[in-house]
Amino acid sequence: MSWKSYFSTSVGKKLQMSLTGIFLITFLMVHAYINAQIFWNDGGEQFQHLAHFMGTNPVIRTIEIGLFAFLILHVVQGLLLWSKNRGSRKSRYAVKKDSETSKWYSRSMGLLGTLILLFLI
Repeated sequence: MSWKSYFSTSVGKKLQMSLTGIFLITFLMVHAYINAQIFWNDGGEQFQHLAHFMGTNPVIRTIEIGLFAFLILHVVQGLLLWSKNRGSRKSRYAVKKDSETSKWYSRSMGLLGTLILLFLI
């Protein structure tokens, strides 16, 4: 099986979701670390240094393009997987027992992702 055909399967799409999610979480941690530099007792010097580095480094600027592409891929892939999952069953289950079969964070991924997106904007 080629990589292209693997990533078109349901498991491959979920792997794409996890890899783009890991990249986005890594960005979020770096973003939070740099913003936390404001609280250092150096008059903002460290924060200014890091902000200048992030704003002028061409590698970082290139990674920003990848960040945007991964964000779009993650959102689109998530919506496509959700839609395919909803459409794969013609009728709903008679009994819905979410609390017994899944964790709260797996049921609220869409909401949590939206909150993180609003935080970053």
